[in-house]
Amino acid sequence: MASSHFFIGISVPENVSSYLVELQEQLSLENYYKKITFAEDFHITLLFLGDWGKEGDRESLWSALADRLAEEKPFKLALDRTGIFGSKNKPRVFWAGISGEQALSQIQELTSSKAEEYSFHREKRPYRPHITLAKSYNTDEDFSEGTGTTLNNMEWLVEEVILYEVRPGKKPMYKPVSKIQFSG
Repeated sequence: MASSHFFIGISVPENVSSYLVELQEQLSLENYYKKITFAEDFHITLLFLGDWGKEGDRESLWSALADRLAEEKPFKLALDRTGIFGSKNKPRVFWAGISGEQALSQIQELTSSKAEEYSFHREKRPYRPHITLAKSYNTDEDFSEGTGTTLNNMEWLVEEVILYEVRPGKKPMYKPVSKIQFSG
């Protein structure tokens, strides 16, 4: 039996998710990408944990994160613009960008540092917060739709981080397992 994979992330409120679904449709992303992100799966990843060890180790890390992150204050994020990862003509990921990154980057750094104390290896690439709208480019046609589009500046208050379990092939694919509320 395959082991479960997990990540820590920030959810996206329903009004923002609805707007992003409209954007996916407006840009006809289904014509270019194999995987269109399901509305309930929109999130901002803080740290991918993969198969992150034995259950006791997971509980210890999550407990330590809860102790540390609970001290943080809620902060605001807003949609910014669209972008891509990969080739300009055949990008592997199409995403929505975020403004308010300073507070978000601080939370991501705290999360990564604490995980590193529990033998989790830090991501080598720089942190690039985003909401994935589509991935796995799936056509021979060149892509030119909507890259760099300015999004309506929808703002929301982030009051928690969530531990998600990845469930490939299911909708929603990301199942919330536990939450840490900010109370600082």
